[in-house]
Amino acid sequence: MPTVQTERLRHWQRAAYGFGDFGFNLYWTTISFFILYFYTDVLGLSGKLAGLIFLIAMLWDGITDPVMGYLAQRTKTRWGSYRPYLLFGSAPLAISLMLVFYNPGFEGALLAVYALFAHMLFRTAYTVVNIPYSALSAKITKSTRVRNSLAAWRISLATVGSAFVAYSTLKLVEYFGQGDASEGFFFTAVLYAGMSIPVFLILFVTVREPIQQTTSTKPSDL
Repeated sequence: MPTVQTERLRHWQRAAYGFGDFGFNLYWTTISFFILYFYTDVLGLSGKLAGLIFLIAMLWDGITDPVMGYLAQRTKTRWGSYRPYLLFGSAPLAISLMLVFYNPGFEGALLAVYALFAHMLFRTAYTVVNIPYSALSAKITKSTRVRNSLAAWRISLATVGSAFVAYSTLKLVEYFGQGDASEGFFFTAVLYAGMSIPVFLILFVTVREPIQQTTSTKPSDL
């Protein structure tokens, strides 16, 4: 039997779904805007090495994204296929951001290896949560109009998240670090990670996947 689809999502449910992109931009905008600065000006890596680490992590994304899409589509739980990743992936994602902006005190090759490991771990954790989130809209409704509404909420709240990070990050680094940029970036990452977890948990609770209907057949009595 076909899946039961929720064609009508309340406006607060649409907003809750879109709010997920606010949470994701606490991560993505922080990485996009500030990671190279953190590598070079805080950790002391060369510009070439920082760029290489970023490039390798991006290429790693090209591997993990389709793999995650394949796995998520085939996941079957009582919570659905995609929502469990929002529940169980939010904490590892938060920890991975903290590790990216943590200064381990290493030097030379060991520091570069740590930075690459932390960045690839972050990219993997981000993929584990973001790919199912992006696919969720197609699962919760077949209505083009509703999907367009969900996309509008996503774009709007993603913009809010990006603007918040762009405006606040260096100010928070200064506030938390009091002149120590290493400490400032780490505690800013802790703050953003802590802000994101309730966003994903609210999304998990408020937006539900439809129940898969199945039928069983009994052989006719002879």
